[in-house]
Amino acid sequence: MSFLGYNLVVVPFGLIVNLVVSRYDSALVYEAIRITALVTLGMMLLGTLFPRFFARIASALTVALLLVIVVELVELFILGIHHGVIDWIVVLIFCGYVGVDWGRANQIPKTLDNAIDSAAALYMDIINLFLRILRILGRK
Repeated sequence: MSFLGYNLVVVPFGLIVNLVVSRYDSALVYEAIRITALVTLGMMLLGTLFPRFFARIASALTVALLLVIVVELVELFILGIHHGVIDWIVVLIFCGYVGVDWGRANQIPKTLDNAIDSAAALYMDIINLFLRILRILGRK
């Protein structure tokens, strides 16, 4: 069942990434991939070293993400603007989520279902991180 759920997450995200990436120059996409990989590896290392810290900030990250979603919806539909600082905030939030989800993946029992669930969570974190980094680089 987890494998089906994983594919219900991965396939739509892959389509979204395809649509977004096609609008950017390939050199910029490669730079965003490189930065995302470095940030992800760094956060995975921190998640391994400090799993309790990341477990404690998980609820704060959820609140921050919900607030960002509300702010972005207001900016988009009511104000018709987008502040670039929001992208930086989202990058920080998803850096935290990579640490949280990696730390959690290393703490829970090593089962196939848990591996698939952890992979899906990390996949969403990394894709969101990549898309925001790409957006930031695209504005320069």
